[in-house]
Amino acid sequence: MTDKLIHVDENDKVLGSLPKLESHLAKAISAGVTHRAFSVFLFSPEDHSLLIQKRAPTKIGFPREWANTCCSHPLHIPEEMDTKKNIGVKRAASKRLGAELGISSVSPTSLSYKDKILYRQLSPGGVYGESEVDYILFARYPKSAQIQINPDEVEQSKWVQPGPKGNRVKNLKSFLASETMNGFPPTPWFNLMVNEGECLERWWEQIISENQNFFSSEHDESIRRFV
Repeated sequence: MTDKLIHVDENDKVLGSLPKLESHLAKAISAGVTHRAFSVFLFSPEDHSLLIQKRAPTKIGFPREWANTCCSHPLHIPEEMDTKKNIGVKRAASKRLGAELGISSVSPTSLSYKDKILYRQLSPGGVYGESEVDYILFARYPKSAQIQINPDEVEQSKWVQPGPKGNRVKNLKSFLASETMNGFPPTPWFNLMVNEGECLERWWEQIISENQNFFSSEHDESIRRFV
């Protein structure tokens, strides 16, 4: 928690650095103090399934909640602040995939940037939370490839198959609804992507219809705001 994160405004303009712990405290969230983050989505080339994870019970924010494949923050260091083709965020994401899931074969250049979202949410208990400009990154990863979860970061991982055309998130929504009933809901950022603005529905459909073209192209869209 001593790492320095990238302090940004709501338009993702860099303002300086922030201590990781301080940036996640409720008073910072309530004041709208925002940092840069990333969310990685890995899809299998075999059947376009999405790899999701359940956060470890020791996480201070949103423990034992379900999220996309990997979520974290680029640090306030030159190699992770490089904005050319978003390579700084991609370097951080590639490194984090290894730290959380033992995935070392997803290089920074194999990640594709597609979107940004701005959101703000307190964690249960109201002590910690997130206020992030979140870069959405995609890559392929075979189901047959190795996953070795770090129990300090991840409790469980799971592949979820896409639903039918027009409702690609059907299976995922059913799974998350069942887990929520058991006390394990989705994280706020993952919930937004699944249920608000049809973000994941649109991305999943594009992956299936465009296939390789989706992963080889980059988007530079305006920030989707959920605040």
